Amino acid sequence: MAERSKTETMKIAITIFLPVFIELAFSLCIIVVRSGRTSDIMFYGQKELTVDDKGRLMLPSSYRNEFQGDVCYACFGLDGCIEVYPKPTYDVRAARIIALNDFDAKAREIKRTFYSNTFDIPMDSHNRILLPKALVDKTQTGKKVVVVGMYDHLEVWDSDIFLKLSQEGDKNYASNAEKLVS
Repeated sequence: MAERSKTETMKIAITIFLPVFIELAFSLCIIVVRSGRTSDIMFYGQKELTVDDKGRLMLPSSYRNEFQGDVCYACFGLDGCIEVYPKPTYDVRAARIIALNDFDAKAREIKRTFYSNTFDIPMDSHNRILLPKALVDKTQTGKKVVVVGMYDHLEVWDSDIFLKLSQEGDKNYASNAEKLVS
């Protein structure tokens, strides 16, 4: 058996291991995007707050540090609330949605609903955000709200709607967890 040159050995190694390496790297990228984890952002708990007469909501001090910069994003939530995202988390969510197939009618509908109901909202010097009127109307959000931490974003709910939803969720918590978390 003839000895292989270093160049031939390298070519064989690259041929064998490069596709494996690329597949592994791609899989890791997908895991990061799917998880939505872009940094150490973590929101939890709930706070009862009041929206002022101008439609502004003061972010609780425990959440303010997670919003870097002066802009965050408000979106129509899947459960009928207003979702508020820091920029890094919004970028991950938006990338997942924009990647949907434009040749699929349901994908176009999701894109249309998501992007037409997304607003970049500046945070003022008093850490207040102006809730977009279109989202306030669509979600029936009144003056009394509950802000709920959802790990990588916040949900803003009308207090009465959240109370009903929360009671139902509390009843189903154990059985849902048994089915989904294992």
